[in-house]
Amino acid sequence: MSTSNNGMPNMPLGLRLFFGIFMTLVFVGVGLSLLFNWFNWIYDPSWNWLRWIGGPIFILYGFFRGYRLIKGNQTEEED
Repeated sequence: MSTSNNGMPNMPLGLRLFFGIFMTLVFVGVGLSLLFNWFNWIYDPSWNWLRWIGGPIFILYGFFRGYRLIKGNQTEEED
């Protein structure tokens, strides 16, 4: 088993892909559920700012993780 630069063993590619896709979906899902308040998480109207700020941040970070996952896999395949 190969090791990375910090001495830790590398995670298998299939597991890394599964975890990356799963976490991307989790972040986008949490962002959408906050933005649309699907589960009525925020009852007090004074906390609505959290929905409007936190939701898009989670969605954008989810897309960023997905982009990073795709770009990371393309560079590994080219090597």
